[in-house]
Amino acid sequence: MVTVEETRNQVSISEANELSWGGYDLPLSITSPEVSLLVEKISGGYRYHRKGAGAEIEKIVLSNYGKLYLNPTEPLNTPKEITPYLLLEFSQPIIVDPKTSTDVYATVPLETACVFYVNETDFTIIDIFTLTQPKFTLYGSVSRGLVCKYWNTGVYFSVPPVDPRMIGIMELNIRNNSSRWVEISKAVFSAYGMKIYYKSNLVSLKASMRIINEETAETNFFDQPLEEGMQSSIELFSQNRLSFGSKMVMKEGY
Repeated sequence: MVTVEETRNQVSISEANELSWGGYDLPLSITSPEVSLLVEKISGGYRYHRKGAGAEIEKIVLSNYGKLYLNPTEPLNTPKEITPYLLLEFSQPIIVDPKTSTDVYATVPLETACVFYVNETDFTIIDIFTLTQPKFTLYGSVSRGLVCKYWNTGVYFSVPPVDPRMIGIMELNIRNNSSRWVEISKAVFSAYGMKIYYKSNLVSLKASMRIINEETAETNFFDQPLEEGMQSSIELFSQNRLSFGSKMVMKEGY
């Protein structure tokens, strides 16, 4: 049994009024309208406490060294890991003429991974939460379809203003390789290979959607930030899965 002996009155506590991406010295107190995080120094390590974002949890970390990183991560871990697929439904269908390529922007939901970090090879995820409302849908038929995390997004031709604690920006290259006009209402992505980059006021990822024929499309990710100077996010799905590709073939329409 761990005996909790609070010593925070002997230690300087980092304080913040808003969640923000990046690293924090410990001990730590963050109080925002949506969620509060408290990391207290105790005998032998730290006590982590979160209240808000749908739950209240407490954990003990037996380490005297490290920082806490708030890391934007794939939006497929809460309320639990149900599916590796994200379906974006466009609020305005996109009509693309034959043999052309264009770039648009869309939004994606974000989750926050609380990472206890010592160095690049010594870290652990101690908590994951989201400030968005998780929703799920079925892509394809009832008998053969894929369960997907669901998100409705607008279609933009410049980066839209969003709350970067909750919503990221996807730059999406759409290429119509077919010889016909096509109408696109949704896109499905696999979390394996999803490359997220962040700075304090922006979270981004780049992806492609290639139209193959009237019923089939292929999506993929690029390992590139939207702007220079952005930090690469820790990839939870790439850590946990060794042999999955990043491409997703949509065979049930788009």
